[in-house]
Amino acid sequence: MPEEELSFRKILVPTDSSPASMEVIPAATRFAQLYDSEMVVLHVEMPPYVVAPEMGVVPPPRPTPSGEDPVTRRPVERFQQAGLRATSLTVLGDPAAEIVDQSYGAGIDLIAMATHGRSGMSRWVLGSVAERVLRHAGTPLLLVRGEGARKTERKSPGRAAATAGG
Repeated sequence: MPEEELSFRKILVPTDSSPASMEVIPAATRFAQLYDSEMVVLHVEMPPYVVAPEMGVVPPPRPTPSGEDPVTRRPVERFQQAGLRATSLTVLGDPAAEIVDQSYGAGIDLIAMATHGRSGMSRWVLGSVAERVLRHAGTPLLLVRGEGARKTERKSPGRAAATAGG
């Protein structure tokens, strides 16, 4: 059986404009240059929740138009400056679910995303988008740990005690 070469023609790069989410750009850029990939920068806006029964049926909100979303503008520009084809997409919904849905529906060959590295209570309350994507996506995933996550890990007294002790 001949070996099958992987082809990463289209890479999905989710962002929320946080510094941590932007840290995937250098790795995604290098990867895309190797495979001459097209970049799709995805921003998932959380829909506003209106709890007011007296208002009746409220029409669903519309996301920011993809070409006008300031959250995707900077990453798209950085990919284009590196000589890559890049487009933006802005949708409403749950971030992890939308990332997975887009990976199946848009012909995505790789998801490249940063992880915030949350732990403890914040992870329990907020959940981990990266972990949920990892569990549910059928697409390969390139994860980059944000610098903020590494700094937190270095400052953790439990980690320092474990390292010092053994």
